[in-house]
Amino acid sequence: MRQLTGRQEEVRQYLLTVAEQERTVTYGHVAARFGYATPRDNALFTDLGEVSLYELECRRPMLSAVVVNQSKSKAGGGFPTLCGLMTDELRNRLASRLGMDVTLFQRMEPDAPMAERHYNTFWKACLDEVFKWHALRDPNQPMREHLDSLRITLERRIGELEQRVAALAANLEEPTARPMHH
Repeated sequence: MRQLTGRQEEVRQYLLTVAEQERTVTYGHVAARFGYATPRDNALFTDLGEVSLYELECRRPMLSAVVVNQSKSKAGGGFPTLCGLMTDELRNRLASRLGMDVTLFQRMEPDAPMAERHYNTFWKACLDEVFKWHALRDPNQPMREHLDSLRITLERRIGELEQRVAALAANLEEPTARPMHH
């Protein structure tokens, strides 16, 4: 499970507040509020991406969908590139949740035909999911987040243990030289 830096967690907490209010915020506002050099600062884009990937790993919507370009009132062109940073499992889970064909993500490449239409469909679906998810928040949400975190940790540990068991089993199957008895 990915870990967020201090500033990424601060941005995440702020975006949670924005999402709970079912509104968007501009890149410029986030940049100014958290000390990024400009609204086009690569560190800002990286941090927003990390926040969304963290949320996906915790089985929650892509929170950075609430951050929009001031002139276009939608997320920037880098938003769909997050799909390229996802594992196949995350990508498939997201496509399933959004009710989209996973191949849509490949069609959002910048030079792909109809990229703009696919991008708009994807971003709007992500934004709607963020608003619906956070509108449903309740007092038990911190407990759910804690349980989600525990579940993810357990899934990772189980995977590690399965790999170790497979390695041990492979070692048992290897022929070993046995001493001959006379």
